[in-house]
Amino acid sequence: MGGVIVVPIIKSPHSSGRIGQRKMQDWFRGVKKSVSISQKTNVEILVISNAQYLNQKHEVDLYREALYELGMVNPRVVREGYETIEQINLSFQLAAKERKDLVFVSTFSHFPRVWWLVASCKRHYKKIGTPIKARNYVAFGISRPREMITDIVLAVLFPLIDILGGRKLFLRMVNRRRLKGKL
Repeated sequence: MGGVIVVPIIKSPHSSGRIGQRKMQDWFRGVKKSVSISQKTNVEILVISNAQYLNQKHEVDLYREALYELGMVNPRVVREGYETIEQINLSFQLAAKERKDLVFVSTFSHFPRVWWLVASCKRHYKKIGTPIKARNYVAFGISRPREMITDIVLAVLFPLIDILGGRKLFLRMVNRRRLKGKL
């Protein structure tokens, strides 16, 4: 065992509401940075999401297409988790099981919440006797304006929700929305 799992934290790659060229968008830049990091030996890319919006391709399929385009022919795909919380939790579960380190790649506006969640998971796994090394990298690109606003609000609001014990309620609300096919 051993090695590193690189996890690009999912931002919806669908074109609706996006501006600019695909190769300049935040999600694609995150994929590109993930590929760059994965060029080292014994490193794999893990794409985690179960989001599929109405009449659209599944998010992981769009990420996989981008990875293929950038030369990563065998990414690991897990079709679970609709929200960042679940994606990070699943990453830590796999890393603990396989005794691997983690590298998360998130967009600039998403980074504060990703950092909070990764730190929370690291504390949890250290407390239960399975410390996991995890690092965060940021990819810069053009964000979907609506998502950028949500990310900025959640950068402040989510830690408060979490501290007050509302993580599960937040997750249920977001998942209910995603199960209806909404972004």
